Amino acid sequence: MESPPPAPPPQLPDAPGVVSSLPPPPAPPPAFAPPPASPPSTWSRWWPRLIIAAAVICSVGAVVIGARSVIADLQPDHPRNWDPRVVDLVAFVERSRGLTFEHPVQVDFVTEADLDQEVTVADDTITPEQQAGYDQAAAFVRMLGLADGEIDYFQSTNELNQGAIAAFYSPAQKRIVIPDGPMDPVLRSTVVHELVHALQDQHFDIGRTFKRPDQITAYRSLVEGDASLVESAYVRQMSPADQDEYYADAENASAEANDAVSDVPSILTAWFAAPYQLGPPMVQGYLAAQGNERVDQALAAGFLSEEAYFDPYGYLLADEVEFADIDVDTEVGAEHEVVDSGRLGPLSLFLMLASVLPADQALDASFGWSGDDYVIWLDDATYCGLFVFQGDEPRDESEMAEALTRWAEAVPDADRSVELDGDRVTVRVCDPGPGLDLRVVDDLVALTEIPTAVSWEVALAREEGESPKAAQCAAIAFFAEGTVEQFWADPPTTETVALRAAARERCAAD
Repeated sequence: MESPPPAPPPQLPDAPGVVSSLPPPPAPPPAFAPPPASPPSTWSRWWPRLIIAAAVICSVGAVVIGARSVIADLQPDHPRNWDPRVVDLVAFVERSRGLTFEHPVQVDFVTEADLDQEVTVADDTITPEQQAGYDQAAAFVRMLGLADGEIDYFQSTNELNQGAIAAFYSPAQKRIVIPDGPMDPVLRSTVVHELVHALQDQHFDIGRTFKRPDQITAYRSLVEGDASLVESAYVRQMSPADQDEYYADAENASAEANDAVSDVPSILTAWFAAPYQLGPPMVQGYLAAQGNERVDQALAAGFLSEEAYFDPYGYLLADEVEFADIDVDTEVGAEHEVVDSGRLGPLSLFLMLASVLPADQALDASFGWSGDDYVIWLDDATYCGLFVFQGDEPRDESEMAEALTRWAEAVPDADRSVELDGDRVTVRVCDPGPGLDLRVVDDLVALTEIPTAVSWEVALAREEGESPKAAQCAAIAFFAEGTVEQFWADPPTTETVALRAAARERCAAD
């Protein structure tokens, strides 16, 4: 997955110039898939010069399978005093978030070997039923055209966690786990990130459970976006010498992480990374509106759907996310064994479409999403799916149907069909198996940087008192021809200036 990393958003007065955040483990979209092979963990985000592994291990969306971890043996008691190594970092986090800790939190400094053991699961602990679930998850991503070939979902998740995790916080055990070593700038910033999670948990119970996977992903984006902005603020206040050390060490860590996950299917990495890419601009939008108070309100209340972080502007305008009512007997057939139902969400829709369409067209279709539902069933020994999408208005549904039709036609030998019927866009697709080349994009994480750039543009507009709607339109239009690197060019190149001007003109004419 060798590609130039996208550039970070521009410097904000009270927000990060670089966002240091690292993704949680892949939350398998199909609910029939088993939970990840380990507790939710963290990994690096591919932004230039920067990789800090930090995440929250919580019950939102993951269950430990066959855990060998010592976590299970601990009680959620807390120490009387903070570890002396983190006292100054605790004070920074409290000042930045405007909240105080109710009590100290256990901070365990462990060896790399112990850390790896805590976040991976041995092959011999997986039951045949669980392995079947992982195989079903592999079929699901092939159905979407987001991975092809033979996919070892379980092993890939283990590799992702082992190769990239650097630290975690467990709401279940009220505990931070950090690799032992010198408290250098990278490690200190990682501790800051985890301390934010501990603070969030004491005030807002971030280990809560949700009924729907899309709520899990949206809430995780809020939790990680908040921690990432505080972490970035900590990096910005470092001395120039510490910043130089930080960036140099982070660049080395980035290269090591990329090597470690090079064999992991890109879609697992993209799902892993998305809350850390899209969470910070979403949270910055709330900070621009009402500061930490608005972030606290969101953490306390939770979110409705993935639209909250994929399209924060659209989410604020929407009255309710719509979910299609699929009549299984009529639309699937009573003779088929339905193994699961769920919701795909706008991010996965975007990644499907952006794999075959220009980025601006994929964005237009995905930002028009107002809800979806799917069911998965077994047709003999093959997994098949029915996906029903709905748009904000009839024009959105037409755009979605056209875009999905082009997605279906991109691989003629795949079993895919698309139909627009009233306000429903229906997609039928079956797992093509490992033998068909699905023309999968090599780096889906890089594709996710495109909606991330749009979200940052909306957040910046709110920061500066400008129109979020106009900012979103111009950002989408920019990607008709522009790239993420051109979008964030600092200082802007002549080409970037021309692309931005053309995008504004296009929006003004619409």
